[in-house]
Amino acid sequence: MNSIDQLGGPNRFVTTESAFIEPAAWDRCVDPQIGHAVSSRALSIWVGVDASIKHDRTAIVAVTWDRKAQQVRLVTHRVFQPSPEEPLNFEARIERTLLDLYKRFFLRKVLFDPWQMQSVAQRLTRAGLQLEEFPQSPANLTAIAQNLYDLIRGQNFVAYRDDGIREAVIHTVANETSRGWRLTKEKQSYKIDVVLALAMAAYAAVQGQSESDFDWTWS
Repeated sequence: MNSIDQLGGPNRFVTTESAFIEPAAWDRCVDPQIGHAVSSRALSIWVGVDASIKHDRTAIVAVTWDRKAQQVRLVTHRVFQPSPEEPLNFEARIERTLLDLYKRFFLRKVLFDPWQMQSVAQRLTRAGLQLEEFPQSPANLTAIAQNLYDLIRGQNFVAYRDDGIREAVIHTVANETSRGWRLTKEKQSYKIDVVLALAMAAYAAVQGQSESDFDWTWS
């Protein structure tokens, strides 16, 4: 069965559990000629943060909206791996990374799960960043999963080549529950935090696309 089958129209989830995105679908969205974007205050970005202190990875993903091409584009990302012995220092890593993005680009909005980031969010808001709590509720997870799925399957998403992101994407499963869809791991050993952060960022970009002015500068 190919990825998530269609029912009642294009790009609709119907199976109870299936691979979220087939490798070939992701690969069609990868442009090997581009990389992480260089600083550009004219480039609007939206950011998703999936955070963990001790166990799962923490991922920060920034995207932009290309108004002319009607595409979401991956701008840059970072992934941090904490451990029980060395928990993630939110101030040193997450806060500084978001402040750096705020200085380098026109940061429109950061979506984040409030579970781990309340104090960081308060400080960043005082510093001028626009943050929005985005709890990983069934309704929210369904919305961001459907949005990212539609973008990738419709080739309305462009990414630079990154083996870590690709591996996370192809090991992500769309799992149907009684309350909606959620993205989960194919196996416990796989890490999909970067997919969740990407899905949040892409959702924010699509919601805020009318605000964006596209200006690419690549490293």
